[in-house]
Amino acid sequence: MIGGLTVLLYAVFLLRQMGAQSGEFQEVTPSGGHGPVPTETADPGRTPLGEVLATHRRELLARTAMLIATVLPIVLLSHHMAGLLDDALARLGAPVALGGVLIAMIVFTPESITAVRAALSGEMQRVANLCHGALVSTLALTIPTVLVLGLLVGTEVTLAESATNLLLLGVTLAVAAISAAAPRVTAVHGGVHLLLFAVYALALFS
Repeated sequence: MIGGLTVLLYAVFLLRQMGAQSGEFQEVTPSGGHGPVPTETADPGRTPLGEVLATHRRELLARTAMLIATVLPIVLLSHHMAGLLDDALARLGAPVALGGVLIAMIVFTPESITAVRAALSGEMQRVANLCHGALVSTLALTIPTVLVLGLLVGTEVTLAESATNLLLLGVTLAVAAISAAAPRVTAVHGGVHLLLFAVYALALFS
């Protein structure tokens, strides 16, 4: 039930992002040097989503096939890779949870590199879009997939089982809300998030 609701939330997000609220996910363009153009007038001739999908149908099918072709080998080898990773962590005496952190780092490396490049180029809206996509896809796709796999193999899935993890999750959500509500996100906000990640790393090895 929870997995289905989160997938539904992801579908609503994608529809709004590509449809009625698409202007909010585009870079702000200056208007005569007097500030950004308002969202409602920035793109008056916006093409309907259905027409865009029909126009780029061949490209979408080709990109989808390429995505499946590149991801499928990783999925097929994931079981063996997980066994090798667990064995290496056991030999090093590292915590089991470190395996999940390493996998997450591998998964988010492309998006992280893209976000850093966009930030260095001043494309802050693109950075926000990448963060939105990573957050919503993780919540609405990864967690439901793990829950379904747990049901299929008969394994109970526990998320953030320790009091420390729950506390860090709550603090992270609070800091993220403060950052989102701020008129301007500064380096201080980013420093606090990095500090929370460092605290998580310390808790992981404690």
